[in-house]
Amino acid sequence: MITTDGSIGAFLQALPETAEVDQAEIQTLFERAANWKNIFNDSTKTLGARNAAGAWQNGNFFHESTEPNYFWSFAQDWTALIDRLGFDAGTGKVDTAKGKAAAITRLNTLFSIPASTPFTGAGAEPTGRNLNGGENSNNYYIGNEPAFQTPWAYNWAGAPKYAQYIIPVIMRKNFLMIPGGLPGNDDMGATSAWYVWAALGLYPVVPSAPGLAVSTPQFAGATVWLGNGKKLRIETDKEALLGDVRYINEMKLNGATYQGSWLPLDKIRNGGTLSFTLSATPTEWGTGDNLAPPSGPGADYSKATAKEATGVQIVQ
Repeated sequence: MITTDGSIGAFLQALPETAEVDQAEIQTLFERAANWKNIFNDSTKTLGARNAAGAWQNGNFFHESTEPNYFWSFAQDWTALIDRLGFDAGTGKVDTAKGKAAAITRLNTLFSIPASTPFTGAGAEPTGRNLNGGENSNNYYIGNEPAFQTPWAYNWAGAPKYAQYIIPVIMRKNFLMIPGGLPGNDDMGATSAWYVWAALGLYPVVPSAPGLAVSTPQFAGATVWLGNGKKLRIETDKEALLGDVRYINEMKLNGATYQGSWLPLDKIRNGGTLSFTLSATPTEWGTGDNLAPPSGPGADYSKATAKEATGVQIVQ
């Protein structure tokens, strides 16, 4: 699998002796992790199947889900995927802004978020069925792992507020305190773990990367005990889930303003405090082009942003 190849390559690259002697094998793994590009149809801007001659095939060739859900399954390359949405085959050029706009439109369609009124209140939100349509649905399918990371793709598209909007909707509509209250098979705790990560406002979208995508913590306080015995405290000034205050206005790490939507693990390896000021209305937190998260096989995931952030106060 694409994600597995990327993860194995990143693991071997992180081992000094292996990185030195096995570069050819590591690069082969990274190249295989980019194989999604071979099934990306630039004409339709979708993933598809091809025969041995390279011709596109009709039909659904996706297992236990559909193309709109699998489209976002290789989070390690989201920036390249979004750029591909903005690629003009005629000119051979990428329009980054067009790609991000197309990504947001595609994600909104997947999550059943209306284009005209995307940030509607509880009475007009997507339904639980919209967000857990089953393996044959072209809408979001929270009941299976391929789409677990998808809400955080908005961070790479420059629109974290949409992730902040839809994540609590998924939590409220599809995780219930009744027998059978999970949206699908727990698969050794995977589905339950999704809820825990979503509640913390942090998610490991790239399995092999030493960092977490940021969204709104859903409770006013949570303490995470790290493996080295240190404690990470996560605090908000309001109850996000219970009070329907969904959006990040400001984030601080140990008292310093933090504007990126990617949190390298090295920043919290010794514990600390993440504090959030929340807003009841959408904000532009984390939207700047200079705040885009790292992405791709050459990315430095130990940094908060893909590029050096200038003109903003940010913990690098």
